[in-house]
Amino acid sequence: MDSQLGLIRMKAKHVVILDVDGVLAKHSQPISSEVSRLVRKISQRSLIALASGKPASYLEGVSRGMGLSNVIIIGENGGVIYFPEKREEIVFSDLYPEVTKNLGILAAELNKRLKGKCWFQPNKVTVTAFSKPDFTIKDTLKHFEDVIAEHGLKGIRLFVHVDAVDAVPEQLDKGWALDMLSDILNIGKSDFVSVGDSDTDIPMLSKTGLSICVGNNPNLKKVAHKTFATGVEALNYILGII
Repeated sequence: MDSQLGLIRMKAKHVVILDVDGVLAKHSQPISSEVSRLVRKISQRSLIALASGKPASYLEGVSRGMGLSNVIIIGENGGVIYFPEKREEIVFSDLYPEVTKNLGILAAELNKRLKGKCWFQPNKVTVTAFSKPDFTIKDTLKHFEDVIAEHGLKGIRLFVHVDAVDAVPEQLDKGWALDMLSDILNIGKSDFVSVGDSDTDIPMLSKTGLSICVGNNPNLKKVAHKTFATGVEALNYILGII
């Protein structure tokens, strides 16, 4: 692990970690030009990290689309930390290979049972299934639960979203990625700002110097220092204090 942490050294005083879906854009909607402008403006004053359940390659494309040149990518809810400028990454399962076995069994069995009913995100660490229009999230979740129970798969947490189900190692979350980044960048977590909208953001928001909830998630509001209705409001607030 120490050799991995020594790969990347960046100079920054503050880091702003932004969730994508629900913060920078509504779910399944494009990021607006106004949001992109605000994020670029923040990036002139602080290092930006994009954090999401999406794969790192997808998030790199999002960052380019917003015109960001120096950005850190946190994909798969913390499972992959990627530095595009250096072409270097830290993958959770490389550091903890024991977690890959049960997730591999789960993925293989779900691909058999849900073929034609779900689309599986091309992840490196976690397992994510998006339900097709004629198959409900509730049905998808039941298959995840059934496979885990039938095969006695331990150490897996499930997260249910509006359009997908995630299976994630118990040790992994965005808080784990935040700890890693704090060590890599040699920046204390009190100098991080985090912005999120869902339960998967709680481990991250609970550790940063400033945490912001976008929307009305009651669980997130309990740990956030600030709450805003929209991502634009949150971004404007950040610009006013950094």
